[in-house]
Amino acid sequence: MKILISNIYIVLSLFLYSSCKSQNNIEFNFNTNDSIVRIDSIIPVKALTQDSLIKTLKVHTIKIIDGYKNSNLKNFTTLVYDKDGKLVEREQVNQQLAEKTTFIYNNKNLLIGESTIETMPKHSGLESTVEYEYNSNNRLLRKKTVYNNPQSITEKIYKYNKLGLLDTLIDEFMGNPVKIIYEYNSIGLCIKETKKPLNEPAFEVEHIYNINGWETEKITPRQNFKKEYNNKGQKIKMHYSTRLLDGELQESSFDEYKYYKNGLLRESLTNEKKDDKWEINEIQKCYYTFY
Repeated sequence: MKILISNIYIVLSLFLYSSCKSQNNIEFNFNTNDSIVRIDSIIPVKALTQDSLIKTLKVHTIKIIDGYKNSNLKNFTTLVYDKDGKLVEREQVNQQLAEKTTFIYNNKNLLIGESTIETMPKHSGLESTVEYEYNSNNRLLRKKTVYNNPQSITEKIYKYNKLGLLDTLIDEFMGNPVKIIYEYNSIGLCIKETKKPLNEPAFEVEHIYNINGWETEKITPRQNFKKEYNNKGQKIKMHYSTRLLDGELQESSFDEYKYYKNGLLRESLTNEKKDDKWEINEIQKCYYTFY
């Protein structure tokens, strides 16, 4: 398996390097030693795929666990977008398993289904399916996920207010429903979530924004999350703090983000404090290929 992962890394790096240097005259200015990004932060802009010559955008990420010291632990992810900017395929590979997810859309370009299949190891097969339902205004009403091994079902029900803003979410997770109620300010930004788990005390999550409407802080009973932006509105730092028993906050980790010249996310480093020193614990590399 180590040989397989190593070969994937070499082939992927060489392929991305030649592709990004030659296709569509897009300048990336990176080398295979660059560091990079969190998968869930990659949001390709639809305009990037509107060129009539571009049919597909592929986002390749290489996630290195435990920083530079244990670089044998790698996760590989490829995200494939169509010319309309819709995510159509996701493939993830690490040392133990590989899985591929296909995303299905209707004629209104609404996501209506997902299907995930394990492609490694040999006993792999269909892992999960997801179904989405919408109302006449194309707002999401229901998300149902069915897992096959072990068998289980989770369901989320969405309800909206008169303005079309999400009012209530009921998250049915394996018989343990959580009801979430949303509150908004005068310009439609969510400022509070009240979460009511079954047979547990309710708690609140508060959202704070700057004058530009960018979320700068998320406050929960146990943790705080603070974001920093550059003058282009790109997130450049995310701070994670834990609330101690005396109510004080102690920063436990932070992420740093960097971008390519064209605005796509290029680099993310996760830093954690060990023995009163900040150390890089996780790196993620991200490369983009246009077809």
